[in-house]
Amino acid sequence: QIPSLLTGWWSDSVGRTKLMLAGTILTAITGPFFVWIISYGNTVGALLAQTALGIVLSFYTGPLFAYIPESFPPHIRLTSFSLGYNIGICFSAGFSPTIATALAQNYGDAAPGFMYSFFAVATLIGMFLATKIRYDDGGIDDTTVDNTAIDLESEPNVQEEGRTSPLLV
Repeated sequence: QIPSLLTGWWSDSVGRTKLMLAGTILTAITGPFFVWIISYGNTVGALLAQTALGIVLSFYTGPLFAYIPESFPPHIRLTSFSLGYNIGICFSAGFSPTIATALAQNYGDAAPGFMYSFFAVATLIGMFLATKIRYDDGGIDDTTVDNTAIDLESEPNVQEEGRTSPLLV
């Protein structure tokens, strides 16, 4: 998706947190409105609303895949990113169809749009909590980047320890 690529690139200069916060807040506000437009069944309106929703979401998803790994020190980065991201996706995407169906049946076709607001609030809470965690050994703050070289000698010896990847530390 081109908007995600562009916002990811833009986050390199303005900061990932700023764009992700903007995308989260915009999603919370506009998500229900776009789903309301889609619920009318007008093909052109639904296409435009879906396109606009994709652009708004790209402000969050573009920087996301650099933000999460940068939040952890290198020796736990792979595990932390993969577990955190995949558990979150399992809960949000796994239960969303059931919740959306129940909302639409009980409150109308536009009601599932408020799921965007719910997940946006959950994201804001998660981002706030993530800023309170600091690692002394390598989590990167997106306002300052340390340009020191990586000490390859301190990395584990893959062949001695029988591992297939130095990331499996």
